[in-house]
Amino acid sequence: MNQAAWKAPVLYITVNGGEVTTDTTEIVIGNLETHGAYRVFIGEDIYEGWMFSGTELTIETPALSSEPLEIRVVEAQ
Repeated sequence: MNQAAWKAPVLYITVNGGEVTTDTTEIVIGNLETHGAYRVFIGEDIYEGWMFSGTELTIETPALSSEPLEIRVVEAQ
């Protein structure tokens, strides 16, 4: 992960695979509300490749590249 920033109610994540990998990767976000409701976006599109369990949200990214992958986790209000 290159960068993550929380600006309520959104967590912004930027991932860049670069020369390291072009594989998918898992990002785990912890310490969330047990009964929270979240949506995950890649760019402007809703992304379905994630799972919420207990207090953790796990995102399996699409294949990485040298271009930054912009992910937003939005907490429902």
